[in-house]
Amino acid sequence: MVIDRPARRNAMTMPMYAQLVDACAQADGDADVLAMVITGTAHAFCAGTDIATFLAVTNGDQGLAYERRITEIVHRLEAVTVPTIAAIAGACMGGGLLMAAACDLRLATSSARFGAPMAATVGNTLSADSLDLLVDRLGTANVQRMLIGAEVLGADEFASSGFVRVVDNVNAEVAAVTASLRDSAAQTVVAAKQALSQRRAARLAALPSDDDEVRKVYDHPDFHARIRAFLDR
Repeated sequence: MVIDRPARRNAMTMPMYAQLVDACAQADGDADVLAMVITGTAHAFCAGTDIATFLAVTNGDQGLAYERRITEIVHRLEAVTVPTIAAIAGACMGGGLLMAAACDLRLATSSARFGAPMAATVGNTLSADSLDLLVDRLGTANVQRMLIGAEVLGADEFASSGFVRVVDNVNAEVAAVTASLRDSAAQTVVAAKQALSQRRAARLAALPSDDDEVRKVYDHPDFHARIRAFLDR
């Protein structure tokens, strides 16, 4: 899947998220598909959810519904049966970061930048489910830097942890990885994906509900003021 909205740095609308879900179904339904690759255009992977989406979020219940929908989308991407690869250049922010984290493999150019600087922008939040995914993939300290310090981090900072593999040519590396999958034991790959999915599901089952906290954030007057200020820039 190519995220193709360069004028908005490939920011996602809700219909675009629906297209991602459709792409997951297509990958699962085609026996000839070796991998599902997500990439962006115009030197950006994905800048996150289009801020204009939040104009329709006028209260806490609507904010909670939005976060639950994002969780459903992320879970669907995690559940794709074939290996999933995020091919990343440029901005990988917010919802884009969640999509990349939900993939099995991440290839990134040195230009890639990762973050969720919502504390410095529109003042929304992540669900406990989304937070768990980022902590699992990125580590607590890096997530604290992103969410509390509103830092945007470079690809090199994640290379040593294995979150991304920094490459010179993402397209060439994607081709190499998919070619290697032709010789891989499909049952081994499926078993590994299922085991990792069950591990995360067990962890999520133990998390307390964060519904009230999510509602508070999306109900807060500062959130609505920040949305208007961001769009008026």
